[in-house]
Amino acid sequence: MQINEDKTIQNVKDFWQNEYPLILNMTLVDKHDVLNQKQNLSDGFSRNSLQYGYIKQLDSINRAYDRLFEAKSRDVIREIYILGRPDYRLIKKLGVSRGTYYGRIKPEALLQFAAAFDNGRLI
Repeated sequence: MQINEDKTIQNVKDFWQNEYPLILNMTLVDKHDVLNQKQNLSDGFSRNSLQYGYIKQLDSINRAYDRLFEAKSRDVIREIYILGRPDYRLIKKLGVSRGTYYGRIKPEALLQFAAAFDNGRLI
């Protein structure tokens, strides 16, 4: 099956813009603590609990992040999407051109995240 890369990238961006803030609000986890939540957070919560689904999503973010195989992809997801920092800071940190960052590094990170997140739900 051929994936539509542009649609997949947009799905991931939509997830971070729309679903992620809701996940943080519903789980009461600070964005700086998202990647520190390495245990299965859903343990101890009733499956009927309102928070359960959101905690499962946070678990999925952590698992997907751990599956990213390139350091630059991990940097993009952590710095830009999880922590909400501006792109220019990461471009400077990585020491790459804007063209390389926006044309290759960032799209690749979003595609890797889509493949790793929640059994490919964002593809």
